[in-house]
Amino acid sequence: MIRNLPSDISRDVLELYFSNRRRSNGGQVIDVTLYDEHQHALVTFADHK
Repeated sequence: MIRNLPSDISRDVLELYFSNRRRSNGGQVIDVTLYDEHQHALVTFADHK
């Protein structure tokens, strides 16, 4: 869960950021769900590690 996102953030930007291992230490992203009314998102990864 990512909170306090800017109101103009896009799903694509979040997916690119969290799938980039160098920038976020992330991994393969399966899904990004944006909740605009609360300015947060849920990112689902392929591997929970």
